[in-house]
Amino acid sequence: MKTATNHYPQSHNFRYINGSSKVVFLTFIATLALIASAAIYGKKHIQAFLLTDTPQATEVNQAPKYLSLEKFVISVESDTVIYYMMIEMSLVTSSDKNLTDLNYYLPAIRNAVVKNLSQRDFDSMRVYLKDLTSLQTQLHADVKASLAQYDVAEAIDNVLITKLVIQ
Repeated sequence: MKTATNHYPQSHNFRYINGSSKVVFLTFIATLALIASAAIYGKKHIQAFLLTDTPQATEVNQAPKYLSLEKFVISVESDTVIYYMMIEMSLVTSSDKNLTDLNYYLPAIRNAVVKNLSQRDFDSMRVYLKDLTSLQTQLHADVKASLAQYDVAEAIDNVLITKLVIQ
């Protein structure tokens, strides 16, 4: 009777892996390497996802939003001459919802600005040219009061004067 013989010496049985076992072994090693690299890559992204509530991320979400208003042209009287004032402004808000509200109430906002500026004469406007901050503060208060009747007064954070010319 013939017995099956091993082609490899007895001492080398563990060193050599036959064909199908070799494929399984290499697939197992490649899978482990893939899982390890995915775990390292995923850990970085999961940490980034979980850290979105950090103060730095909150600051980015609360970046101011601006609504530029079309320019206003207002007549400004003096004792001898009528001057014209051209003013451009932007409204500052903190959220997209507030920006939507401000866009919707734009006619009321423009009305409040025109009412405020049309009451000024040339001498008072010359004073404001030297102190734009107080004019901005007054415009902000008037716009906020106008928006209060619609329950959206908190939508506006500030008024910025971006251009002012009197001729």
